[in-house]
Amino acid sequence: IILFGLLILTADLFACECIPTMTLEENFKKADIVFYAKVKSINDRQVEGFEDTMLFTMDSLYTEKGGYHPTLKIKKVYKGKVNSKINVTIKSNWGLCDVFFKSDTDYIVFGYLDKDGQIQTSICTATTDVTNKEFLRKIEKMK
Repeated sequence: IILFGLLILTADLFACECIPTMTLEENFKKADIVFYAKVKSINDRQVEGFEDTMLFTMDSLYTEKGGYHPTLKIKKVYKGKVNSKINVTIKSNWGLCDVFFKSDTDYIVFGYLDKDGQIQTSICTATTDVTNKEFLRKIEKMK
């Protein structure tokens, strides 16, 4: 019982906290780049250190469902400069706040450029899979 209690208490230490929570409009203003894209491939297995991650240790087949290092085919750019004729790869730090991208799924990505110019995102942004076209209409109005 004591061990179970300690596990519950320490679980919050590993959680990702997104404070403060931002509106869709605030997310759009803060992002360096916002685009609509489709996941073409998951590249986690090609990233150095992949086998050392907790994700791989817990489920070595998770990349069949999706992953954290996707290559995306851009369908439309709403904010920022990205060549929509090329595929874009999202950089992940293997952190708890990284977005899990499902294979062959459309997303609106709210991205930030790191110091090397690579695109990053997190679950603290409005990045989401597009299951509701109304979300796309809201983004379209913000342009």
